[in-house]
Amino acid sequence: ALLALDLQEKNAHFLPPEIQQVLNSFEISGQFQLTCSGTLPFASPADADLHSAVTLHAAHTAFGKYRLAVDSFDAELDVSRRATVIRKADARLLGGTIHLTGEIPNDPNLPAQLQLALNNIRIEQTLRTLDPRELPPYAGSLDADIHFTGPPARWATQAGGGGRASLRQGRIGDLPLLGKIIVTV
Repeated sequence: ALLALDLQEKNAHFLPPEIQQVLNSFEISGQFQLTCSGTLPFASPADADLHSAVTLHAAHTAFGKYRLAVDSFDAELDVSRRATVIRKADARLLGGTIHLTGEIPNDPNLPAQLQLALNNIRIEQTLRTLDPRELPPYAGSLDADIHFTGPPARWATQAGGGGRASLRQGRIGDLPLLGKIIVTV
């Protein structure tokens, strides 16, 4: 099965109103394609055995004072009775790349495994507007290698993992995520 969508406002009229509202609220645009093969028993969806490929190109979204431009996103997922396997999820965005792999079991009490790599992500590009005469509230080039494990049912209380992150040419005076981390510590 193949689903291809050109996510532009002029093409959204055939979508359900709830989806149109999300597209408009978050100013979502881009070229989306989903390909699936395998079996999906309607009488027993938990017995699915599917392979999916997702692509998203020239995508944009905005919310509040933030924006996100995705040059490309390509993912391959396998869904089975046992787990969802993220064989690859690769994105080119914010001047850099993101790579994600992992496995999330269908039983939320079993541990999931995720590996995330970020390379040269320009965090200031998440700001909706930048005045070249002013310093942005945050900026820099982010690199990270992170691994995460834990049962999805208890991610908030029983998660583990590790990794490293570095910020080059950084300015983090007003980074929303960092503020939340500092307040928590």
